[in-house]
Amino acid sequence: MRHFRRSVQFVWVFWLLLFGVWCYGADGPIIKLGKNGVVDNAQFSPDQKYLAILSSVGIKIVDALNFEEVALLSGSITDGLGWGGRNLAFSPDGQLLAVTPGKIWDITEFRLIHTFPEEYGTFVFSPNGQFLVMGDTSGRPGGNITVCEVGEWEVVRRFPGPVEILRCLDVSPDGRFLAAAFEGVRPPPNLDTGSLIVWDFESGKQLHRHQPRSAVYVAQFNPAGTYLVYNSGFRSFTFLDVETWSRRMGLDGSADYPSALAFDPQTGNVAYVPWGNDVEFRNLKEGKLIQAFDGHRGDVRSISIRPDGKVMATTSQDGSAKLWNMETGEEIWHEDSSSPIAALSFRDNTVLLSCSAATLNVREWVIATGGWETILPVRSSAYRNMVFHPTEPILVSRFFGTTEFWDISEGKLETQIEMRPWHLSFSSDGAYLASVNSPVDSVTIINYEDLKTISEFKVDGAIATTFGTDGLIAVRTWGSTQLWDWEDQILKWTVLGQNNGRVAFSPNGEFLFTNAAVWKIPQQRQHFELGQVVDTLAFSPDSSILAAIPRDEKTIDLWSVDSKKIIGKLSGAQNVTTLAFSPDGSLLAGSGNDGIIKIWQLGDGSSIAIETRSKSFATWGGVKRSSLLQNYPNPFNPDTWIPYQLAEDSDVTIRIFSATGQLIRFLNLGHKEAGSYFTRDTAAYWDGRMDSGEYVSSGVYFYSIHAGGKYSIARKMIVIR
Repeated sequence: MRHFRRSVQFVWVFWLLLFGVWCYGADGPIIKLGKNGVVDNAQFSPDQKYLAILSSVGIKIVDALNFEEVALLSGSITDGLGWGGRNLAFSPDGQLLAVTPGKIWDITEFRLIHTFPEEYGTFVFSPNGQFLVMGDTSGRPGGNITVCEVGEWEVVRRFPGPVEILRCLDVSPDGRFLAAAFEGVRPPPNLDTGSLIVWDFESGKQLHRHQPRSAVYVAQFNPAGTYLVYNSGFRSFTFLDVETWSRRMGLDGSADYPSALAFDPQTGNVAYVPWGNDVEFRNLKEGKLIQAFDGHRGDVRSISIRPDGKVMATTSQDGSAKLWNMETGEEIWHEDSSSPIAALSFRDNTVLLSCSAATLNVREWVIATGGWETILPVRSSAYRNMVFHPTEPILVSRFFGTTEFWDISEGKLETQIEMRPWHLSFSSDGAYLASVNSPVDSVTIINYEDLKTISEFKVDGAIATTFGTDGLIAVRTWGSTQLWDWEDQILKWTVLGQNNGRVAFSPNGEFLFTNAAVWKIPQQRQHFELGQVVDTLAFSPDSSILAAIPRDEKTIDLWSVDSKKIIGKLSGAQNVTTLAFSPDGSLLAGSGNDGIIKIWQLGDGSSIAIETRSKSFATWGGVKRSSLLQNYPNPFNPDTWIPYQLAEDSDVTIRIFSATGQLIRFLNLGHKEAGSYFTRDTAAYWDGRMDSGEYVSSGVYFYSIHAGGKYSIARKMIVIR
């Protein structure tokens, strides 16, 4: 298989705006790639005025008639994403919007009016608008269903749920019944158990409970209030008569993801997911197909039909939202957004590859511009366990009962083998591929050249593998991390302990991270302990730095492996589940559930500048690479300071550009010695004026440094007058 080589053409700074690249402070990401984030749910307001789109970057409010964006309600939203349905709900008059994890927005003024102290993941207003019903979908068994009075927001009633995970709520159109869908919780969450429960909304008396042999994700009343529809697992929709709670009819359902369903308010006909990424609109009485909709790359998460019945909104597991003409089936609008990212890999120091966790959609990103190209647009949601080859343009992934090898430079399937891996990993040189096999609790080592098995050994409870050096491989299990000599199939060493975090070898093979600690492999002893469970981490290419994100934290700790101390922190790491260093160690990339790639600049991996709250800077290591840091204060009025550092003596100039790319100010700093220029006494100073002497107006500006014949990555600053 051919090696991957690609040249990169850099463009001028103002293209950063076009491609959606943001610059941050010295301790935060310098670049974000993928500006829309992951779209999860879209719902029309009952008054037909707006469409609300819930995503990982906020709530986008779109005009429901001309489809133009009118507002973005701030706040990154991740809790409650992933199931679509009712994590977003309008009041009957369309003036209020309830959204996960427990916020109430006034849509008439686009302002937040209430935040609940508890977190909720599903909402529904009573038909008269007097009450809001909220449910805890966090996964805690027995989560209560809470009813509060709209306006006062005080709890007036609770419905105790079973020892299961709440997934969906609905109130009947006449306000008589409350229905809830639940998923079983036998560890791990069991898709073979679940419940549908109906209560009398006024008295709280349980009227009906059905326990199908599957999880229940959808519970919804039709507009006339004659049927309650629920999704019994992944196979079918069942329609229950609300007077007798007996089965009246059914529809074939989805096979791979919790199904979505919506009723046409005008006709009572139903739009639903028969399979994966398709939507069908059927006459409910006759069962005849009226229209079919096909265009998403991933399974459909949510469906909403505009009150006039002319337009349908859908969101997908691929992270996108689409609007459809209900009569013709044509797509009339789309939000091309990100999807959760499962694999991240640098091709070189300027190009990054990402792979969607949902659709095997591979994109190539040019870091300097934020520009991207889709090089493997596979339309399926059945792919799992993606991993990039470390040196060749190959992506390996499980597809049902096979393992497929995709040539991403050609965009085609290269070959496939019969293997159903639970987890995949490559050796650092790409010569070997390890597979944790499910459900037989074994590890298989494959020669990448001919794809033949060269070693296989049993490991009870195996979860994941990581290759080391000298024939070692670490196998993570539910209760330990085991080091094996995979060639001789000999267990060399076991680190006991409840293993909930990640496992990783340092590139030089001397250290192993597991159980929240770094271990010396030759001596088989602990080197130092981090003190917190870590789910996301990466060693720098020279093995001197460990970048680690403690569980439930939003910062990256930079540990010196030698000194065993934290030598820096990087902010802005919320939702990051994957980290990767560039080959020269100058950049650290991270991404995950929000579909946005964040890049931090670390110099060459042995030096980094961090801006603290006091606006002073701390540097660790020597200055081995020139770099431009974020100005401070930012935003500013009227003046600002621009810090930088030099690896060698240089003539230094700084150029400042308008948002359109026009050069407005040229700062000649003269000849400077190698070192750091961070303080107000040493950093470059800009008084906010153009070369003409006039003050610049409020807005966004960019600046770059010219030192030693090289330009840096551009940064953004904001002027507020």
